[in-house]
Amino acid sequence: MPIQITAKRDGFRRCGMAHSDKTQTYADGHFSPSVLAELKAESMLIVTHVPDGQAENTDQSEELTLALAQVLEIQGSMIALQARNQELESSLLQLSEDAEALKSANERASTTIADQLLEIDALNAQVTSLTPAPDEASKEPADTKTTKSTKTTK
Repeated sequence: MPIQITAKRDGFRRCGMAHSDKTQTYADGHFSPSVLAELKAESMLIVTHVPDGQAENTDQSEELTLALAQVLEIQGSMIALQARNQELESSLLQLSEDAEALKSANERASTTIADQLLEIDALNAQVTSLTPAPDEASKEPADTKTTKSTKTTK
């Protein structure tokens, strides 16, 4: 029957070899009976006899352990991506609110401009109504100066 040895601390040395904290399987007859007795007596080592077919399960256990590590890594990445997604959704919501506020401010500004243009037109009409029309009788053009300039001689 094959023997499986697992050290409680990685690199623990006994019988001239370092033992791993990962289960190692050794073929039947790898250790002499006296060495095997010494390994079994050591409290820092777990020594078990396994049936021939069960020794192959160690490889499957290692594969399952690696697969579990990958699943945990992927789960960690997924959690990080979900957190980032929430941050982005929050930013998008804030940008939407800011856009609505800017649209509202733009509409108020457009209304104010339209009101001011109407007021300017009304004031221009008032200025036009208060400006005297050119005198038709004197036949002076409207842009003629009404004051006479004096000529100075030296």
